[in-house]
Amino acid sequence: MTCSSAAFVTRGCRDPMINRQLALERARLYAGARKLADPEISPLYGELSGFPPLLIFIGSEEVLYDDALNLAQKASQAGSDVKLIEWSGLFHVFVYLFPFLPEGAEACQLAGEFLRLHLPKN
Repeated sequence: MTCSSAAFVTRGCRDPMINRQLALERARLYAGARKLADPEISPLYGELSGFPPLLIFIGSEEVLYDDALNLAQKASQAGSDVKLIEWSGLFHVFVYLFPFLPEGAEACQLAGEFLRLHLPKN
């Protein structure tokens, strides 16, 4: 939420969906009066032991690239089951465009498989 990773600079002109200014505006709206580095606002600053299994999709061109890698590493080191999948040439929230992007549709399929694997069976 602090938008302080290098990817905001190195990938800023390659991600058509979000940039540092927009991300900071949204982060401040979300956080309200709280600090952006508050662990309850930004999990990267918190303790991740006991975190549930995580599935992280990351586009190689997105400004949140570094944050996704850092979250995956930190959660894994804390003992969480983490699956990180990088999609070459794609940008922030590419999955949202699943009706138009085959990669988005594939990501939705993989997310369903991940949920079926990790949710309790009824």
